[in-house]
Amino acid sequence: MLHLPEYNSPSCSSTSILDPLKRDLTHPSAMSETEPHRHLWRRQRLQVPLGVNFRQQQLQRAMNTLQRMKVTAAAMKMKTKRMKKSHKKAKVALRRMEAEYTKLRAESRHALEESERTQVYYDTTVTLLFCPGGSAAGLSPVDYFPRTSLNISF
Repeated sequence: MLHLPEYNSPSCSSTSILDPLKRDLTHPSAMSETEPHRHLWRRQRLQVPLGVNFRQQQLQRAMNTLQRMKVTAAAMKMKTKRMKKSHKKAKVALRRMEAEYTKLRAESRHALEESERTQVYYDTTVTLLFCPGGSAAGLSPVDYFPRTSLNISF
């Protein structure tokens, strides 16, 4: 990019723009970072009156920024709307799951109570047909196989 020389320098002519050898040496591209006069260029550049073109560009940039911000705001609004909708759906699903859980707990509690009421106890007594030394030793078949209760629930 070709830079114009400073505002009222003697080197400001039509040839200085075209010929890079005759351009203004106070321009930042012609100076090193450590050069002490660098701040002078900035001060002089700020004093140059801004043209209509610059103002139009500034306005256009501001309008572009505003347009981008409007688009971003609209997108965020839609995203918020979607999030609210999904949040509402999640709340409904959670309520439904809680109701189902409560219903299942009540059913299981009812089934447990029902099973406790209808438990059947079978008393089994086993008698031995042959007990070696049974009566002689004073042992009855019940001593070998004591009464057992069998817990069966339906």
